[in-house]
Amino acid sequence: MRALAGWILVLALSAAPAMAGTGGAGENKDSSAKSSDNSAAAENTGKPAADAPKAEAPAAPTTPAAPSMENQIQQLRDLVEAQSRQIQAQNEQLRDQQRKMYQMEDQLRAVNTTMENNGLGVNPAASAGALSYNDEKKPDEPIAIKYKGVTLTPGGFFAAETVWRQHGLTNDVNTDFKAIPMPGQTQSRIGEFNFSGRQSRISMKGEGKLADIKLTGYYEGDFLSAGITSNNNQSNSYTFRQRQFWGQAAWDNGLKITGGQMWSLVTETKHGLDNLTEATPLTIDAQYTVGFSWARQYGFRVVKGWGDKFWLGMSIEGAQTTLGGKIQNDTTLIAAPGDSGGLFNPTANYSYNTSPDIIIKGAWEPGFGHYEVFGIISSFKARLYPCAAANALNPCVVDGSVAASSIGASNDTTWSGGFGANARWSLFSKHLDFGLHFIGGDGVGRYGTTTLSDVTVRPDGSLVPLRSYHALGTLELHPNSKLDIYGYGGIEYDGRATYIAVRQTALGVFTNLPVGYGSPLLSNAGCSAPEPIPGNQNTPGALGSCQQDNRSIVEGTLGFWYRFYTGPKGRMQAGMQYSYATRNVWGDALGNNPHGVENMFFTSLRYYLP
Repeated sequence: MRALAGWILVLALSAAPAMAGTGGAGENKDSSAKSSDNSAAAENTGKPAADAPKAEAPAAPTTPAAPSMENQIQQLRDLVEAQSRQIQAQNEQLRDQQRKMYQMEDQLRAVNTTMENNGLGVNPAASAGALSYNDEKKPDEPIAIKYKGVTLTPGGFFAAETVWRQHGLTNDVNTDFKAIPMPGQTQSRIGEFNFSGRQSRISMKGEGKLADIKLTGYYEGDFLSAGITSNNNQSNSYTFRQRQFWGQAAWDNGLKITGGQMWSLVTETKHGLDNLTEATPLTIDAQYTVGFSWARQYGFRVVKGWGDKFWLGMSIEGAQTTLGGKIQNDTTLIAAPGDSGGLFNPTANYSYNTSPDIIIKGAWEPGFGHYEVFGIISSFKARLYPCAAANALNPCVVDGSVAASSIGASNDTTWSGGFGANARWSLFSKHLDFGLHFIGGDGVGRYGTTTLSDVTVRPDGSLVPLRSYHALGTLELHPNSKLDIYGYGGIEYDGRATYIAVRQTALGVFTNLPVGYGSPLLSNAGCSAPEPIPGNQNTPGALGSCQQDNRSIVEGTLGFWYRFYTGPKGRMQAGMQYSYATRNVWGDALGNNPHGVENMFFTSLRYYLP
């Protein structure tokens, strides 16, 4: 700015000689002529002429002014150039000092980490330097991209991971816990060892600031999705999938409105009810751990905070129904395969929903710990066909007709819900995090990591929400800045809802058929030993006499992460994890209560973007 003002002054002064040469010289010439005439008249008479005009004082000579003005202008030009060179030199010195400062901070950080790892305490200089290191931007290493007033921050990590399982599940690095094989299945006699880079993640956050509103948009995706051509034979062509994609407006008064695909409000957060602070387990397993309650789905969320102590939020989220148990004669329509023309997956079922799920949640941080309580309201919808199984022996209950038809069909809507609570404490200067988590109610099975069933049906096809609960205990140790050790123990449970459908056979005998969830009429005899099939004792696939429904799934997990490097170039870390999971099914009338066991071992090497 100083240089600009100087150049303006130079231009103004440069114009002065030209103006003086045109107007000023003519005026001096006329004044000199008049003075000479008046002097001559005075000499002839000896006194001033009576009619002569009064003499004017001669103007100061201007001829010497031009060189003096030019010298001043040249001096001013030299001064401006000298100041410009001085400012440029000072800027170069400042940049050099900043580079040296950042280099010193890197060295102090390394010294601090070494001292902390060796139990020698913390270097105060390193801790103080880290503040500017974290909060300021290096001249040659921007931490974000500025685009039309918006700050874009890329993120994500690149992963190389493995998983070994004692019993075959044909799963990648995410575990389908509800499908752990029973001892009588062939899969329980063969293990698997899979390699994967599919959990690699890419993200981008955009932020813009108005007068009193902060606007944020966030996108995150990974490759844990399979297309029609995806396989492990040669190219491993797995598809990129959307994990999160949402926008948010946050006012300075604590009000936040967020919409898009995001973590459900059911998911625990570490601060308030803020997005991007979700308290996800540290597991390598992409399905996390049994007992962890979550979903990533469409949501429209409104949150209000007061004094950074208390938050209240409400969210409407995309509903979906998981159906379990035994249905007789297809008397209920609750879901159907997706229509590819409507851009749904034709190999997956989509339920017919009547309303979104409604979640209300409060969070409190009094100064010690983080506490949450929440409630879920869900509705389940189905189309009932009471005459779908009508025949001559079992006529329609509506009008006695003996032909299967849609007579008497109607819609059935059932409402249910549950509640949950989370609590988390950071102890011993944040070297230990301890948490307890619980959710229970009717029809909340899919919000658990194992996605147990939400509902089953009665003999007439009407829906019955299942009583479920999930519980999880978490323990995370942070001995130093490089090492995290974690342990989790969780359980998920689905209750029993059993019914009997009476049918007449061709011989005129009435028989009782199992309907609902966890019916004791279902045999578990084949769950513990292979069925005696001639010529092949281990027929692949499900066992004919092992069709019981899941009662509970329990898992214990222990693992660690070690960071080799954390700094301006990003983060490199490695981890290992061991998990032991059991799948328990409901017992049959003979008291058979089998269970399947899965031992799993994971490894991971990840590079995180800075």
